[in-house]
Amino acid sequence: MKFGYTVIWVDDVIKTVEFYEKAFGIVRRAIKEQNQFTWAEMETGETTIAFSSINEAQSLFHQGFHANDIIQAPALIHISFI
Repeated sequence: MKFGYTVIWVDDVIKTVEFYEKAFGIVRRAIKEQNQFTWAEMETGETTIAFSSINEAQSLFHQGFHANDIIQAPALIHISFI
């Protein structure tokens, strides 16, 4: 078994990718506009970090979810770059 992806749903995929490029020097692999959402992948070695639009999460999780919100407590997620 191989860990392949970490996906984080965000409000603005492009701004998030630009932040990761500037803050960590990570190179974008792809940005795709699909229907009503944006998907991006970053080059991080064997495991991919990906970002997708909140509206994609809305189409996937019909029972609901708690979106990341800067005025709320953060979601429990930790990503370590070594």
